[in-house]
Amino acid sequence: RGYVKRLLAKEFEKHQIDKKSNITVENNDDFTINIIEATTDRTLVVLTRSGKAYPLKVNDIPSGSNRSTTRHEYKGVPLVTLLSPSATKEMTDARQEFIIAQFVLQEAEENKDLIMLTQNGKIKRLPLSDLSDITNRGITVIKLKEEDELRYANLAQVGEQVVLATSGGRLLRLEIDEEQLPLMGRTAQGSQATRLRKQEELVGCVTLDGESNLFLVSEQGYGKRIAIGSLRVANRGGIGQNAFQFTRQTDVLAGIVVSRSDVVAQMLTTEGKVCGMMVDSVKVYGQDDRGNRLVKLGAKERIIKVVGY
Repeated sequence: RGYVKRLLAKEFEKHQIDKKSNITVENNDDFTINIIEATTDRTLVVLTRSGKAYPLKVNDIPSGSNRSTTRHEYKGVPLVTLLSPSATKEMTDARQEFIIAQFVLQEAEENKDLIMLTQNGKIKRLPLSDLSDITNRGITVIKLKEEDELRYANLAQVGEQVVLATSGGRLLRLEIDEEQLPLMGRTAQGSQATRLRKQEELVGCVTLDGESNLFLVSEQGYGKRIAIGSLRVANRGGIGQNAFQFTRQTDVLAGIVVSRSDVVAQMLTTEGKVCGMMVDSVKVYGQDDRGNRLVKLGAKERIIKVVGY
């Protein structure tokens, strides 16, 4: 729901997964989607759907506690309320949907780039150094057409790869290099990454090395892991390849998560349930396999969001 809080590292407790069933199901109105390790002298960069970036000093984030009985210390505060008035003026939708990504500016990451993907499939690589002069008024990181919006943003570097996922179960694997993703300035629109079919939308964009696995989950609760090596490296503008065989024609892909050791996947359903599981507990299948039912859902219940941390 867009809340943020600052904890001491020793206070942090990762989501606990039942060791027998490898999954937990909770009725909750909120859940964790991102955890960032930082010192209080650093700056958090917040990206919005409108393609702008705003700074926030880590020290300006109110400290909280997982054991506190005070609501704001336990739950945190809405992140958007900590940004400059310039950010809230452009907010036209729900605040939890307004912010799409956040990361900390680190000196050690000056050689990294920002990989951005829009709703209509435009992809762009921006040097992270272009954000060094960011001010409270915010800066534009990608130029958007009226009907488009920024959906995903990840940090990466040359030599890594980016994988895009569509609701139809297609995955597109691209090399992060000057040929496929040339560096662009802040006001550039980006290039067309892939063409979406009718009634198809983008449901994920992750960056990774060439050795990782991917965790895929469908709206109706089916899932599997696939080896990144089973996907061919494609060219920008391609359609990718089918990587998920749906058990029912009404099912679609809900999201993807990079599979690493100790990564917890959180899945939110239309009924407000949060299902958590260890990603590495899921079996690895080929791209032509259906996978297994991971979550038991109600007749009309669907998974609407998938995140990993």
